[in-house]
Amino acid sequence: MNDSTHRYGNGNVGGIRTFGPLGLPATMPMLSIRWAPIPVPGEGVNERRISATFKHTKSTKKTCVTISREDFDGTALADLTFEITGAAAKSAWSGALTASATANASTIKELMDLLNEIDGVSCEVLNAPYDLDINTSTGIETVAEVDIPIGIGAEGALETMFGVNSVTKTSYMRIGLPDVFDAASMKLVKAEGTCSGTVTTSKFSIYRDNYAEYGQTAEYVIKDEILTTARKVYIGADANVSPFVQSVRGSLIVKVDGGSSTLTAMDFRVQVINDQLGS
Repeated sequence: MNDSTHRYGNGNVGGIRTFGPLGLPATMPMLSIRWAPIPVPGEGVNERRISATFKHTKSTKKTCVTISREDFDGTALADLTFEITGAAAKSAWSGALTASATANASTIKELMDLLNEIDGVSCEVLNAPYDLDINTSTGIETVAEVDIPIGIGAEGALETMFGVNSVTKTSYMRIGLPDVFDAASMKLVKAEGTCSGTVTTSKFSIYRDNYAEYGQTAEYVIKDEILTTARKVYIGADANVSPFVQSVRGSLIVKVDGGSSTLTAMDFRVQVINDQLGS
């Protein structure tokens, strides 16, 4: 399980923490979604929202949240559907979110923002950069309609939306919470991994990807290191790039880019230690 969304510092704050594995695109969920049946202004006292589902259709580039309702006698009411289509530019919801509505998004950050405007829905981008293009009918795999967990207790969140290995050719892993108030101050200890396939044009990078800096030029920690199929240390004592002694602020995106070829397997890990910015 990828542990990249959890906070640092539990237990020994000086301990080394390993993030990974970073595998093929089809193994790295790009969205985390929760739902809660909260009261919605304008709805009648005899109406209640009882469940929510999520789906994505690759061929039409449509992402849909459907909310089921009933009255207090248990009689089903009409579902509410909120549909976002991958497009060249973002457009706002077509109407009030107390009824069915449609919208467009060009990046996964815009998709997240639109989903978060639906009453009761809470969404975060996981293993993808905020500027990831979602205007594609081939690069994001279809997600069959699935229940969104209620975001309290042990149920946790729905981690979903995956790339297509043979199309996207690039995998991402996020390290550190995206919240601007927790910039995931850290020091990198090691980044290493193995892969298989054609690696002539394949590259390894780590860069900063913070929500508050969306649209700005990426700040790279390491950029376009050529991959090898055998185990290679990209950051660490026995690598070309030494461990960083200064603080590195997250969130960070670890990127393995297959380039013009498709990687058939990959397993990358990154080790960090907690740090106090400015120490």
